[in-house]
Amino acid sequence: MRVPQFRFKLSTMITFFVCLVVLLSLMITDLLISNTVSKNIRATQEEKARIVARTVSKSHIVIDSLENRTYSNSIQEYTKDIQTATDVMFVVVMDMNGIRKTHPNPEEIGRPFVGGDEKSALKGKEYVSTSKGTLGHSVRAFTPIYDKDNQQIGVVAVGISLKNLESALGRSHRSILIVTALGLCIGIIGAILLARYKKNV
Repeated sequence: MRVPQFRFKLSTMITFFVCLVVLLSLMITDLLISNTVSKNIRATQEEKARIVARTVSKSHIVIDSLENRTYSNSIQEYTKDIQTATDVMFVVVMDMNGIRKTHPNPEEIGRPFVGGDEKSALKGKEYVSTSKGTLGHSVRAFTPIYDKDNQQIGVVAVGISLKNLESALGRSHRSILIVTALGLCIGIIGAILLARYKKNV
């Protein structure tokens, strides 16, 4: 009994292999670009939170309030204005006991900061971490606050929602996928045209 032999046309083989090469190239490119873009977006958001935290830590309103322990509405209004202007999740000022002096939710003022990642900041360190607080998971930047004598009197924490960060990453990835799909379509059309040209030669 003879085993049937399947023969593919040269045009079909050319189309298949060109499409395969294009697809693999685009997949690798998509992976590399997505990874790079994700890192850049996260780094940008972290730097944004860090800059906002540093700005608030230098505010005379904040320093005077912590120094004199006079927590009027002005410090709460100031941090809320900064939060709105910079589109961050929260701007929280706390004293050296980790007690909030400002918060997007006024009911949380006077309560301990939640997350457990503020302890190093109370010892004078500036850094960025990821944790969950009363408002949900966030990327948060901590900056110590110093008085005129360079003595630490508190900490400012600025948070950016992880949901917002993931949304930004998702939008970026969708754009890359659209370009990848477009590149694949162009590759397929090119492969078909090349196969037809070879056939007619």
